[in-house]
Amino acid sequence: MNCQSERAVDIYGYGIQESPSLVDVVSESEGFFTKKTRGTTRALRIQGVTKNNRIFIQLNTINQPIGPTDEVVNNLSTYLGTLAPNVVMAPLVYHDWRKVPGSKKIDMLDLVYARFEIDECASNWILSTIGTDWRNYKCRLKRNYYCKYKTDAERLKHCPAGVPFNDWKELVLFWSSKEGKVRSIRAMIIRKKQQCVHTTGSMSFARVREKEKVKRGSNEEISQADIGVTSSVLKKKKVPSLGSMNAQSVAENSRKIVVDVMKDMKDKLQDEIQKKLEQHVQSIKAEVTNQVQMIKVAISQQFNLLMSQMQVSHFKAATFTTNDQPSTSSQMPNDCQDIEHLVGNISLSQLCKMVEVNEFPGADLLI
Repeated sequence: MNCQSERAVDIYGYGIQESPSLVDVVSESEGFFTKKTRGTTRALRIQGVTKNNRIFIQLNTINQPIGPTDEVVNNLSTYLGTLAPNVVMAPLVYHDWRKVPGSKKIDMLDLVYARFEIDECASNWILSTIGTDWRNYKCRLKRNYYCKYKTDAERLKHCPAGVPFNDWKELVLFWSSKEGKVRSIRAMIIRKKQQCVHTTGSMSFARVREKEKVKRGSNEEISQADIGVTSSVLKKKKVPSLGSMNAQSVAENSRKIVVDVMKDMKDKLQDEIQKKLEQHVQSIKAEVTNQVQMIKVAISQQFNLLMSQMQVSHFKAATFTTNDQPSTSSQMPNDCQDIEHLVGNISLSQLCKMVEVNEFPGADLLI
């Protein structure tokens, strides 16, 4: 199948034309000659594979692709890379690959299993690889369409091709937020500290390890140290110096962002403390009011009990009173008024103390 001349059908069902590979195509536009660069990789040959002629993938003991040939593994990686920019299956509105719905990840796995004969135990590796490509795709969008402009208005005007405007708007707002800036600065600092980088090109460490095992003629697992030495020998390109980054600019931006974030956190913390304090005061007031009400009810009950006892005592005394002994009935109202006056003048602190030391009858009801 000649992919440069024939049309193919992509995963959505509509026809697409493969971009020319590393071929300079010159076109005339408004009197100027412009040079077209290599287009987006679509892996049309792999998308044309059906379930009847799926491509076999060999896995190692930890379920990583290692064969049967380097070309086959490269084709698998290329195809996974075409799924990452798929805004339908991997929406850009999520700021973390782990937040992408599982149903969409299952759809991606189904597409992979439909074209490659690979064991399902490699699903974790497949999703991890797509997640890495998804993050790298967002990184390219930020570098080419976000950092290029100074204001969000300009960035929104230059929405990348193939990206829905709502998704692009969400990305721009997140990258411009303090959370997005803090995450970016933190990633830059971590990247600056990294000393060991991948230097074997498209060949994964799993394939390097497998080739080393074949070379040694042993089934023993290759240590991480041996992999490091081997990958250093196989490196194909010079790794740029990490010290070339503008550390002072990074540190200054980090300091400003951290100060702003700390200020916001301080304000939010103060508001939260004030709110909780007010709630606590209201709770204490309600509790004290409830306790005072209970004490008043208990005092009223004891007062009524004392009144009843005094009436009974007065009645008994009046029954056995002689003519030359004056009756005390006239004194009872004054006694009752004195008791009522006494109870009304008891302060809350004194009342609580009386309840605590059980100084009046019925105080045990309050304890």
